Amino acid sequence: MVPKKKTWTKKKINDMITFQEIERKFLLKRFPRLAKINTVYQIEQWYHADGFRYRYQVEIPTGEIHIFKTKKTNISKGINTEEETTLTPEEFQQLDLANSLHIKKTRTVVKHKSHKLEIDKYEGLNIVIMEIELGDINEKYSLPKYIEKEILYEVTGIKEFSNKSLAE
Repeated sequence: MVPKKKTWTKKKINDMITFQEIERKFLLKRFPRLAKINTVYQIEQWYHADGFRYRYQVEIPTGEIHIFKTKKTNISKGINTEEETTLTPEEFQQLDLANSLHIKKTRTVVKHKSHKLEIDKYEGLNIVIMEIELGDINEKYSLPKYIEKEILYEVTGIKEFSNKSLAE
């Protein structure tokens, strides 16, 4: 059994950490007015022909940089297994990502009760997507009213709203 991402229990396999990501995704009308922001990241992602996603992530305002190499495998609607490793800036600089699909976004993280909400605003696209990480796909949860009123519809499992498809 693969550990769930939410618990951050990890299993190492040849420098790769394998975990399960369980989330529901929602298309929002606009970026909501937030009561409180926990963290903001500037993220660039590349989808390479080698099957990996490369993510360059900068935390605002600290400037802390994290670089990830990830292989994501869909298990079922809203459930994915991810194999991930951290890259050094030197390893990242050696990559040839010129012919990769590419997307930029700003991710705003909001904690609500026991859940983490990630709100992504995509550069060059008029799309805002909110994800909620869960321990189980059928887990009951609530959203803050200021986010609930911005939801157009749920897009969990709809390929056209995956980051990779948005990069195409």
